Amino acid sequence: MADWHPVLSAIEQEPGLWWMTSQTGVYGVVRLIRIGDESGYRATTYDEPRRLLGYRRTLRSACELVHRVWVRGHGPDPGADQYPVFLVRKEGLEPSRRSTGS
Repeated sequence: MADWHPVLSAIEQEPGLWWMTSQTGVYGVVRLIRIGDESGYRATTYDEPRRLLGYRRTLRSACELVHRVWVRGHGPDPGADQYPVFLVRKEGLEPSRRSTGS
C-alpha cells in the first residue's frame, strides 16, 4: 500500500461533495465549506444520523480523517505513518515520499 491514500476512495458526487467508498459501500462524506474568505472541509460519517468527525484545511487530510475512523471501526488504529506524504518538487513536479526510516 505504499502509494495508496484514502483520497483515492473519494468519489465526487457534485462540485464540493465527496463520498468515501469501499468495496462494501459508502462510509463517509467530505464537503467543501466556505466561511467568509476561508475554505475547508467538513468530514462526517455516511450513516444517518451523520456524525461530525472534524474539519480540515485540505481534501487529503479530510479524507484521511474519515478513513481512519472507518478503519478503527474494524480493528486497532494502524498509526500515523500509514499513508505516504507526497510533496511537489518545483523542478519536475515529481512526487516524493517521506522517509519511513528503514
